[in-house]
Amino acid sequence: MKEEMAYQESAGSDEISLVDLFVVLWDRKWLIFVSFVLFVSVGLGYALLSPETYEYSTVIEVGTTLKNVENGSPVVIEEPASLLEKLKTSYIPVAVHAFVEAGDLAITKPKITASSPKNSRLVVFKSKGLLKQEDAYRALHQNVVDVVGNDHKEVIASAFRELSAKVKDSQIVLSELRNPALLKVAKTELASSIQGEKRALDDLKSLQKVEILALEARVAGEKAKLDDLAGQSQQIDVQLELTEKERLLLERQVEEVHIALKEVKAGRKGAVEGVADATNALTLMMVENQIELQRTRLERLETRLTIDLKRQLGELAAKKAENSRMQGVQARFLKEAGSALSKRKSDSLGEIAAAHESIAAAENDLVKFEIDRETKISQQEQSIEQLKSREDILQNTKPLAVAMRSAERLSPKRALIVALSGIVGVIFGVALAFLASLLGQVKRRQLQITVEQE
Repeated sequence: MKEEMAYQESAGSDEISLVDLFVVLWDRKWLIFVSFVLFVSVGLGYALLSPETYEYSTVIEVGTTLKNVENGSPVVIEEPASLLEKLKTSYIPVAVHAFVEAGDLAITKPKITASSPKNSRLVVFKSKGLLKQEDAYRALHQNVVDVVGNDHKEVIASAFRELSAKVKDSQIVLSELRNPALLKVAKTELASSIQGEKRALDDLKSLQKVEILALEARVAGEKAKLDDLAGQSQQIDVQLELTEKERLLLERQVEEVHIALKEVKAGRKGAVEGVADATNALTLMMVENQIELQRTRLERLETRLTIDLKRQLGELAAKKAENSRMQGVQARFLKEAGSALSKRKSDSLGEIAAAHESIAAAENDLVKFEIDRETKISQQEQSIEQLKSREDILQNTKPLAVAMRSAERLSPKRALIVALSGIVGVIFGVALAFLASLLGQVKRRQLQITVEQE
């Protein structure tokens, strides 16, 4: 009756109110309830009967090796991105193919996905499977882990061999540094070097002494020559002085002869006037004889004064000039010899100082050898310790977990299935309710039309 009234009211209007919809749903609430129960029952049955699916995850950590054994800088054996690409294109397909070829029917179509978290050395690969397939997936994942591990193991082995060779070389060097026999040989060589430098110094001093004595003898010789020339110069000066005195004497004698000759000539004139007697003739003869003698003496004196003495003075002047020139040359020779002697003595001091420096350097080398040896021993020991400590860096790629089953199942999600089933059941029930209401209205409309026609 209520339905007929609602229909009549709705027939008179094109609008449908919420109240009308609620009335329709309320009248067919049992239909909606039955639909809800039916769908929930089906969903619950499906959820309970469906097999449980889990996610199996394997996490591997990429190992580390040494980029350079000398400085010990660690690097990953292989970049995770590169390894991930190899897993997708090679390792996983090969492992899956081998697993299928082995005939393990627990997994018919195994599938593995791989990924790598950013900024990490981890690589994760996952599979989805049933609980009963856990052992099969564990074996499959282990195969992939073994392939990766074996591939990286050779890199670690190569680095370990290189590191071991470095340790062995350092130990050999350390053994040589600690070897008493080698130490004795090295010290003996250094001591011999010191003795050689000292012997060289002694030889140098002896050679310098000989050279200096030779130069001193040369200086003495040159000085003696210069002194001899000075003596000769003095002798020439004496001869010049005597010659000058002789010249003065000769000039005086010439003057005296001229006076005497003048007097004799005057006496001759008197004798000529009184030459009548024999006595005066004899006197005249004697006067003539004296005049001749004075002329001869005058001639001899003038010859001596003007020729011989002049030539002698010229010769003495030439000897004086030559002596002066020779003294100048000899003085230069003496100066050169003195300079050579001074330079040799100065050079000798420098050579001796250099020889002492060489001896000091050789002695310092011996001391430095001891210090360097201890330093090198310490460095080698530290190097060996550092190299050994780097063995800890060599870590092969290893699994952190193999086919670890997820704590929660992936499917079925029973609560979700039941909830969705209930929602679908309600929706289906509401749809049926509206459909039944619509069919009822259509039936009543046809009945009304039939009654009106009758």
